[in-house]
Amino acid sequence: MKNILDILNQPDDSTCGPTCLQAIYSFYGLSFDIHRVIDRVKTLDGGGTLGVFLAIDALEHDFEVSIF
Repeated sequence: MKNILDILNQPDDSTCGPTCLQAIYSFYGLSFDIHRVIDRVKTLDGGGTLGVFLAIDALEHDFEVSIF
C-alpha cells in the first residue's frame, strides 16, 4: 500500500472536494478518472459541493464514512 496521498490538480475552482475524494480512492486502489468522480458527486447550483455529497459517493463505494 502507498503511504503518500497523490492529489491531482483540480480542473477548475469548484472541484476541490471531488479531486480530494479521487485521491483517497486512488490511495485505496480504486483507479477512477477524476472526471468520473466529478460527474458522480452532486454539486451546488453556484458550484462546489458539500461534505455529505462526498460521503454519499464514498459510501456507494463501500467506504466507512464519518462527517464532523
